[in-house]
Amino acid sequence: MSGLSFGRGAAVLGATLASLLVLACDEASPDVATSASSVTTSTATTVASGGGEGGAGGAPSTSSGLGGSGDGPPKPRPIWVTGYYAGWMEGHLPVDEIDFTAISHLAHFSWVPMPNGTLDKTSLGWTASQATKVVAAAHAAGKKALLVVGGAWTQEGFRAHLAPAKRAAFVKALVDGVAAHGYDGIDVDMEPVSTEDAPAFGAFATELRAALDGLGNGRLLTAAVDWNKTAFVPVQDVFDQVNLMTYDMAGTWEGWETWHNSPLHNGGANFASTGQPMPSVETRVAKALADGAKPAKLGIGGAFYGYVWQGANGPNQSIAGLKVTANKAYHAIMAEDFSASAFLWHDGVEAPYLSLGAKGSPDSRFISYDDAKSLTKKIAWLRETGLGGLIVWELGGGYRPTLPPGERHPLLAAVKDAAFP
Repeated sequence: MSGLSFGRGAAVLGATLASLLVLACDEASPDVATSASSVTTSTATTVASGGGEGGAGGAPSTSSGLGGSGDGPPKPRPIWVTGYYAGWMEGHLPVDEIDFTAISHLAHFSWVPMPNGTLDKTSLGWTASQATKVVAAAHAAGKKALLVVGGAWTQEGFRAHLAPAKRAAFVKALVDGVAAHGYDGIDVDMEPVSTEDAPAFGAFATELRAALDGLGNGRLLTAAVDWNKTAFVPVQDVFDQVNLMTYDMAGTWEGWETWHNSPLHNGGANFASTGQPMPSVETRVAKALADGAKPAKLGIGGAFYGYVWQGANGPNQSIAGLKVTANKAYHAIMAEDFSASAFLWHDGVEAPYLSLGAKGSPDSRFISYDDAKSLTKKIAWLRETGLGGLIVWELGGGYRPTLPPGERHPLLAAVKDAAFP
């Protein structure tokens, strides 16, 4: 995954979120099957953060930002939930075990552009037969299926394909794939996108949008991003979703300390080395909004995995001599590490963690992850903030096949209850 952003301080964030609460009451998201290019919005709504008119969020429409009418409490404003399904996970999570009632879009991961100019379709587990099953299951449930292109550390591969001499053929190959397999659109996952990449990325996104429109049926174009103002603000209107990958927020980098993988807030914590705020979903969203991102376009991330820090037993501890295991699936954490006595909740940060062993012991462990409570709080917060939705990486990580039927998706069950009450 990509690098980190320290975000902004509480003063900027407070002004931004206050403005967004007004927006959340006034703004209606377009229909889930409506692409960005086919939506016409009226007068732009300007917010103090620099955001503006609500764009096509890919979430179901409602007559009011508050939703609902008649008897009973108003329905919450609709949002999207885009769940990533990695091809290599089919052995753990079969397609027919995916709970489509908990998501609005399934992002089928992934075709990978290679630096040599080829398009690798199969090394991450994608197959044509799997695509047939994924698309059929999504459509049977009334949901959208997206073809993902990219993944972590694919910048050089994308650069090879976004060169002017290669771009048209790349766009055609992707759109042909959508048409051949019946997908409802494409999710672009170029990691990272630098300022240097902005012109080529913008041209690619614009041309891909036009080509998808040529297929008809309101094909969607979404993106998973590490935020870059220069790259994403100019082309945000060609996307139906711009999802911030608000996870992988800590590591054993110079000047760092132990921290949560995907905390909603930072609780006022600062780096001991620099005095800068610790990263959080909130700080990253504030940065994007201050840069001019439109709230209804933005999604945030929920992680069905965690990080294991060996040699520490909690956040804000020294990283000297620590070992980190990244991307340990939630189901494995629950099976191998969880105990009620080790569980702690970080108030103000709104994140769970496991604290195992004594502080400073080489055998101690600090395990940071998302759980049902933290995901529920993220969804409530993104609604209050006027954002468009949530992405989940990765559906298989939350699946616990050894539990009884009906209990095997504990994280998705929480997402469903919060997102689609």
